[in-house]
Amino acid sequence: MQYVWLIWNILLLIIWAVIYFSLKSKQSKKEMLYVSFLTSLLGLTEPIFVPKYWNPPSLFNLAQNTGFDIESLLFSFGIGGA
Repeated sequence: MQYVWLIWNILLLIIWAVIYFSLKSKQSKKEMLYVSFLTSLLGLTEPIFVPKYWNPPSLFNLAQNTGFDIESLLFSFGIGGA
């Protein structure tokens, strides 16, 4: 199943969105968004791990072909803010 990584990332982003929209203050939302963007940069470290450590299924086989993929950036974004 090639889309399993993407599906789980979308579910994580839904959880992120629920938390984000449940925050009351604008400052808290701004901080959560800021931390998420900073943490998403960790997704750029994937070439260190692919394919030696793991080989995730990715859209358009980007991880296997380039070492980068969209899903890692989404995952890092979602996990960083939540």
